Amino acid sequence: MEPAPPPQPQSSAATADAAAPAGFEGLGLDTRIRRALTRMRWARPTPVQAQCVRLALEGKDVLARAPTGSGKTAGYALPALHKLLKQRASPSYSGGGIECVVLVPTVELCKQVVKVFKELARYCTGESAVRVLGLAADAAVETQQTQLAELWHVVVATPGRLAMLLTSGSVALERSVHTLIIDEADLMLSYGYEEDTRRVVSAVPRICQSLLMSATLSEDVEELQKLVLHNPAVVDIS
Repeated sequence: MEPAPPPQPQSSAATADAAAPAGFEGLGLDTRIRRALTRMRWARPTPVQAQCVRLALEGKDVLARAPTGSGKTAGYALPALHKLLKQRASPSYSGGGIECVVLVPTVELCKQVVKVFKELARYCTGESAVRVLGLAADAAVETQQTQLAELWHVVVATPGRLAMLLTSGSVALERSVHTLIIDEADLMLSYGYEEDTRRVVSAVPRICQSLLMSATLSEDVEELQKLVLHNPAVVDIS
């Protein structure tokens, strides 16, 4: 007898033909983020950005498929940053650790994502400042261990390097992380990152919100989906 198929992700109303809002102001983002978007001359969200932001701000896990160049990075960076700022404004906020982890398959993408987060957080200053750290194989482990002794809010990393730092005890994720993002998910396992990704996922709280971004929905993505997502909403910009 063939095994029963795995549960399918929750279907959402997010489809390629859904109209994007006239501007980012319709998404309910923090004013400091909108100010940064104005400086970056981003007038209106792409379809994947509009849909991912709305769903993520509702607290849903998100599985998004969209082609390269469609704006997936901002699709997860915007809600992740907004959530971080909102939680920091709460009277019960304690802070003191990494709050958002972004896994990417390459050094080049790591640098690109760090840049986007920093640009979006440009006007988050003073007590609301957001510190972003990139952890990839282009830097010495010893240097990154020293950096991790400081306070960081967002870490963008390749799975191999972050898994290595977890194993060495240089970083802890089990208490503070509330958002886990896997970008280019269709490349993660084909690049040989399965065990490293599992190591990172096992180190973050099970209740954290997760977003999976991919250009395709392959068997590898299905494996990651089962590992990290809980009843996700689906955004499909094909």
